[in-house]
Formats: sequence, structure tokens, C-alpha cells
Amino acid sequence: MPRILDDIRRSRAGAPCLIAIKTNDHIAHDSLERTFTRATHLRSVTPAPTLPHGANMDFHLYRLD
Repeated sequence: MPRILDDIRRSRAGAPCLIAIKTNDHIAHDSLERTFTRATHLRSVTPAPTLPHGANMDFHLYRLD
């Protein structure tokens, strides 16, 4: 994932952009922190769970500078 983010940065010639990702509710949140160390976390949205743990979705928004 870090390589993909670096490719996005290069393709945008340093212009910032927003990155939205969808994860399940079983993701290790420190893995997001490690992956997006050079991005700014803007918001996470966790809808009310309707499925068993691990099958529900979380949404995360980052600004990539």
C-alpha cells in the first residue's frame, strides 16, 4: 500500500487529494496508522453494525499531501 500511495503522490505532482477506503470492522487500526503515516486522517465513519463482527464496514477518509 505505501508504494501505491507514493505512485499517487507522484502522478499528482504533489497536489493534495482525498483517499477514501472501506474496511471491515475487524481491521487492526494501527495498520491504517502505519500505512497512512504521511497522510492526514480526516474522518472515520462506522455505521451501526447489522452483521456479525468482522462483516460490517468502516469508512476512512484521508488527505494525501
